[in-house]
Amino acid sequence: IKGERIVFVGNSLAEHFTKYGYFESMLHSRFPREGLIVRNFARPADEVATRQRSANYTALDDPLAAFGADTFFCFFGYNESFAGREGVEKFKKDYEKFLDDYAKLYPRDDTKAAPRFVLVSPIAFEASTDKFLPDGKKENENLWLYAEATAEVAKKRNLAFVDLFT
Repeated sequence: IKGERIVFVGNSLAEHFTKYGYFESMLHSRFPREGLIVRNFARPADEVATRQRSANYTALDDPLAAFGADTFFCFFGYNESFAGREGVEKFKKDYEKFLDDYAKLYPRDDTKAAPRFVLVSPIAFEASTDKFLPDGKKENENLWLYAEATAEVAKKRNLAFVDLFT
């Protein structure tokens, strides 16, 4: 969409995009005439139901509201995966609430319709050769559950889903 405002929200994976800019560069090179505007609001500790901010974070204005996003790329599931199998249903419920809340809080500027959402799965844990670090087997079992849960929420809501786990 010409002039589309794209925002990244979520955990460390999206936050790391600020270091390299490959994804944003690819977007602009793929759609050079669209005049896309991209901002990154992701933070390492963010979870779908927990976004830690100082008490007066929105004292002047809400940065997401001020930006007026058309499309949210949502990166959740990695931090939540530490809850294991027991946390999956809560994660899905929290994701549904997040989508409902953000649709109401941040309508699109041009139409006042709900923004578009792209749900991105957590990435797999990469094993290290360091004997003092985990091999990733248990971590990946949990991450797979949360990648699948993200896919289920996306399918239920008819939203775009990006599988970065596999």
